[in-house]
Amino acid sequence: MLDNLRRKLYHYSIQRAVAGLRDDSTLSVTDANLCWIFGAGRSGSTWLLEMLGHLNNTRTWHEPYFGAMFQYLSGHPEEPERGDSFFSNTYSVVWTAGVRRLLLAEAEARFGPVSPETQVIIKDVNTPFVCPFFADFFPRARYMLLLRDPFDVLDSYIDMQRPGGWNKTYVHPKSAQAPEMERIRGSADHIRTLFDLSVGGYQKVAPSLRMEIRYEELLDDPVKSLGQCARFLGLPAEEATLEAAVTAERFEKYQEHGKLAFRRFGKAGIWQTSGNFTPEVTQIAQEILGDLRTRLRYGDTK
Repeated sequence: MLDNLRRKLYHYSIQRAVAGLRDDSTLSVTDANLCWIFGAGRSGSTWLLEMLGHLNNTRTWHEPYFGAMFQYLSGHPEEPERGDSFFSNTYSVVWTAGVRRLLLAEAEARFGPVSPETQVIIKDVNTPFVCPFFADFFPRARYMLLLRDPFDVLDSYIDMQRPGGWNKTYVHPKSAQAPEMERIRGSADHIRTLFDLSVGGYQKVAPSLRMEIRYEELLDDPVKSLGQCARFLGLPAEEATLEAAVTAERFEKYQEHGKLAFRRFGKAGIWQTSGNFTPEVTQIAQEILGDLRTRLRYGDTK
């Protein structure tokens, strides 16, 4: 009888804790207002977000690093089995609801009340550690998976780490002081992790709430690609609006571009001509990113 009473008290305490966290009636922002962009850094995500920001009924949130709070779980998958862990499986319904509520509350604090038609578009490509839990946290949110040839992504990472590169605060996943090939190997590992997490999370989302887009398609026909994004988001977008958004964020308007710059060349396949892919770098890229590149359908890695 005592054990039965304890079970009842446990279930009651869980239900009571979750009830308020699941009540969205006090917020205008719900997960149905959210669209996240995942993938990897240096994949054109800033350009995509900027163009989407020109469409009606959008708000944009650039790199909140929301996923960073789940990075520890990514490296310690056994942690939810530990009873005293905040992320204990025993209390997963509580922390899942709480994390969701926290994000929605901050979104409303940032953007104010939003209409049901508004999309808050969140780019968080550098911290996709939330992706394995995304479908549980935000079951009505949209998920945009932005892909780019992993070799081109690595080429951009290499350029970013050169002396005089644009990212003065970049800290390498292993060590900023490591030998060059070790840094490149670390960057390749990092890129693989970003894409693996993003693709894994994408596969768990309902097909109607997910969209795959490629950087190469954006380059080839940005108006068409942006129109596809608008339809996915349920946003009104006349052809003139799409063209205006693309024109406003055209690559040529930026005076600083090229090697070492944040915006480099605005081209696909740059790894083949940049000079960064020496035979040694190519071997590292094939070893770490080759199978990923094939899975993402970017052709022969040789």
